[in-house]
Amino acid sequence: MSFFRRKIIRDEKTKQLVYRHTEGMKTTEYKPEQIFHIPGLGFDGVKGLSPIAMAREAIGLALATEEFGARFFGNGARPGGILEHPGVVKDPEKLRKSWEEVYKGLQNSHKIAVLEEGMKYHEIGIPPEDAQFLEIRQFQLNEICRIFRVPPHLVGDLTRATFSNIEHQSIEFVVHTIRPWLVRWEQAITKCLFREGEFDEDLFTALVEEIRVK
Repeated sequence: MSFFRRKIIRDEKTKQLVYRHTEGMKTTEYKPEQIFHIPGLGFDGVKGLSPIAMAREAIGLALATEEFGARFFGNGARPGGILEHPGVVKDPEKLRKSWEEVYKGLQNSHKIAVLEEGMKYHEIGIPPEDAQFLEIRQFQLNEICRIFRVPPHLVGDLTRATFSNIEHQSIEFVVHTIRPWLVRWEQAITKCLFREGEFDEDLFTALVEEIRVK
């Protein structure tokens, strides 16, 4: 069934969902028990919402922070400061280019600068708002994990992970993230694929227990 030709509505009389499938000039209606539908994020039980679309600002900020960091270090891996000359520089552009050729870029970071003609180097620190981008990246990582209800240690962030709490975080992931989806699958399978009395409720219980053991 094509997604772009499907419309889900709620019948005003029966309050049941009705699935309308349109192909060409023909429209067919299906009952809820005829459609294998696993509901996800939503507010009305009819229209599903994309977690990525709902959290696009948080994800966009994470991407922007990553791009900023790449540009900052790619262009700024240099002795962070200015050169002071006691006299008049005849060709400042040439001096700037020669300095960048030697010290600009990641491959030239932390090189020792050699100054001539009485020049002095004045270091310029990183502004606080620029230095905080590491903290922002850390926060956005946790923010995206919260969107999908995933513990940070499962995506490689071990900042707050310890030997005592990492096991409990894994258990919480099964209980609060995996299990709700298993319940949705169980309900959809029971409604659409089994007749009354055919479904074995112990199937999903055993599956959850197996996930916990692993």
